[in-house]
Amino acid sequence: MSEPVNHASGFRWTIIGQVVGQGALLAGSILLSRALGPSEFGLFAMVSLIGSVSGIVVSFGVTHAIVQQQKLNQTQLSSLFWFNLALGVLFSIIFFFGAPWLAAFYDQPQLVSITRWYSIVPFLTALVNVPAGVLTRDLNYKSQALSIIFAVTISYAVSLFSISKGAGVMAFVIQAALYQAILAIVNFSWSRWIPSITFSTSSIIPVKKFSVPLLGSQVIDFLFFNLDVLLAGKFLGKRELGVYGRANALVMLPANNIGQLLAKSFFPIFSAHQDQPKVLTDYYLRSTKVLLMLVLPALALLAFTSQDLILFLLGNDWLDSAQLVVLLAGLGIFGAINTFNDSMIISQGKSKLLLKITLFDKTVLAAGLLIGLKYGIAGLAVAKVFAVVLASIPRGYVVLRLTQIHLLDFMKRFKAVFIALVVMIAAEVLMIRVSVHLPLFLRLVATTLPAGIVYAAILYVMKESGLDDLKKLFRFNKK
Repeated sequence: MSEPVNHASGFRWTIIGQVVGQGALLAGSILLSRALGPSEFGLFAMVSLIGSVSGIVVSFGVTHAIVQQQKLNQTQLSSLFWFNLALGVLFSIIFFFGAPWLAAFYDQPQLVSITRWYSIVPFLTALVNVPAGVLTRDLNYKSQALSIIFAVTISYAVSLFSISKGAGVMAFVIQAALYQAILAIVNFSWSRWIPSITFSTSSIIPVKKFSVPLLGSQVIDFLFFNLDVLLAGKFLGKRELGVYGRANALVMLPANNIGQLLAKSFFPIFSAHQDQPKVLTDYYLRSTKVLLMLVLPALALLAFTSQDLILFLLGNDWLDSAQLVVLLAGLGIFGAINTFNDSMIISQGKSKLLLKITLFDKTVLAAGLLIGLKYGIAGLAVAKVFAVVLASIPRGYVVLRLTQIHLLDFMKRFKAVFIALVVMIAAEVLMIRVSVHLPLFLRLVATTLPAGIVYAAILYVMKESGLDDLKKLFRFNKK
């Protein structure tokens, strides 16, 4: 599986951006959670849920479209930018004047002020999309990585400082707005792209045909995937939402770091090899193996050490999240797989097919969550995992058809990973029993590090080829 050297450098920078950026995000999020607690975390989640939906609509699938279409001219790019900006202004207005309705829905009067301050975020988000798409199309991973690192680090540093000045829950709003503002400034600077004062409706029709189904799929996917958050906030309260949201965020951390990293990195390559099925299949199999090789052990270790980990990172106020982490572990595994498979399907221009799949599986998810709500946040967690597992079936079927791989052949390629995982879990259980009386930090080290070493050793002994791809950091040198 050979590819020009610029991909090797690009992947390494993507990894650096993801690891450092997400590390800073995790550290900042932990510090904010410790300083403010579950109730404040849940209160902001009520606003950010709707904010994230507006971000998806404002983005209009532009970044994916620029990469997938490859040859958009200046008029088309400028028209997309002004269209994005108009959407951003529209959603900022909706947020500002719709704040009382959102507060009334959740029965939380303080949401009015928070939502109105948050209304600047959709406008700032609209500034980011086209220059980010240009950077992705040009494989300028270094600039993207550095922009994320700068934005995350500075925005969280300022938000933490604002807490010391009594900002309270507004610290979350400050972080969100500053993050988008920094991304916009840096992306414009490094993409060296400036929109022209032109707008042509006809020039964005090719993009519209790709983006509208993709946008529909993304909005439906996000809304229904986060329906549990809305239900928890509406019917269970802000503290319960905070506890549930933190558990969900911890479980999705490996998926967001590893799954989205690989999806983002391989999307341009999958798009470039649409007419080369053998090369496409080779890329997909090797990248999927790396995905599972990293996500499976990470989530297994997270589930087994959830109580100690939450106590160490977040403190006693968040211990109710520990049980939810165990219940949601499957969500992280299949969430990462679904995210990666969605990227593969979109790269082949199948956004309409993905929309149909999304409509079906989200109907199942909604029904399951409404039933699970009767049993509190634990019921929501179980229902969500069950629905996400079902959602992986049609996506997997489509990808197998696209890559012309038989399911049995696909499963055989992961034999070493599954064997190593089973042995690792056995080692984990043993270490939990023998380290029960150790101090908290030492117990965490004793219950994770040896098991991780055992996992890696099994893969090495079995000569797992995925280790070579991981070790080379996706350099894919010519044989």
